[in-house]
Amino acid sequence: MTDDQPKEFIKPLDLEKKKSPWTKIFVVALVFFMVAWVVAGFSGDIFGGNGQQKLPKNAFQISGYAFYTLDDGTYGTYTAIGSQKVPIAFRLDPRQAGNIPFFDGVLDLILNTQKIYISFDPNNPQERGKLAVAAAEISRITSLYKIDTTGAFTQDSNPINPDIPIKKCSDANAGVTVIELKFASKTSIGIDASNNRCVVISAPTGDELIFAADKLGMNLLGIRV
Repeated sequence: MTDDQPKEFIKPLDLEKKKSPWTKIFVVALVFFMVAWVVAGFSGDIFGGNGQQKLPKNAFQISGYAFYTLDDGTYGTYTAIGSQKVPIAFRLDPRQAGNIPFFDGVLDLILNTQKIYISFDPNNPQERGKLAVAAAEISRITSLYKIDTTGAFTQDSNPINPDIPIKKCSDANAGVTVIELKFASKTSIGIDASNNRCVVISAPTGDELIFAADKLGMNLLGIRV
């Protein structure tokens, strides 16, 4: 690690936590994020006096942003939170983000809502943990905007967990947005065809859903990749 990059990045949720119950993953992610935000405060400048960016060997530039390839295989960059420059990391390689379709209207819908439910089908034991991680990755970004965000299921789990609400696209309305994570043959981020208050993130696998969640997170932070 060079002196040109911050010592700490707000990291993605550890995949080793994927076996935890959904509620624990969601809470752990939010607590971890808020702690990391405090730890990660960084006032350094990566721009020289002539305005040219000085990049170390482990860095590259895309869409006007400098990204660092970190030792754990994630990709760190800076985002502006008010007047503070805060480092944050993603699993998705931003150079590959352009391969994930991102449809108009998604950002406006999320950023102008009052309440978000991030929901998925819990009855997939092989992928359930990664679905929860994808949801938590989104929640760490929406929390920056102080949008009330709650984890949900699209249907009851087996056994039923009474602490987790059941929310589908049909439950989205003015002021309440549902972000539904689901499996499909192709990866995309778009608006549900039957309810334009619902965002649908689709991908063939849990890992690719996490990447799609990162693409959404980057764009919510203004990183247009």
